[in-house]
Amino acid sequence: CKGVAAAYEAICAEAQAQERQVREYATTLQVALCKKIGTSYLFVTWWVGDGALALYDANEKEVFLLGTPDHGEYEGQTRF
Repeated sequence: CKGVAAAYEAICAEAQAQERQVREYATTLQVALCKKIGTSYLFVTWWVGDGALALYDANEKEVFLLGTPDHGEYEGQTRF
């Protein structure tokens, strides 16, 4: 995905400009794509960080988590 690569390159450039390590920059990136196929929908999700994406079914009044949130040992910590 070009957007993910561009975001990573921007973080790398900023880290280099600030003479810092890339791992010192904390961020969450979330991507969601939706495509209608006939009478159905295809949802594709991807994220890095401690965020999460979910789908709400208005008919059933239910929320479906579209994956497992990434987190480390401590609150707000993410494994890369």
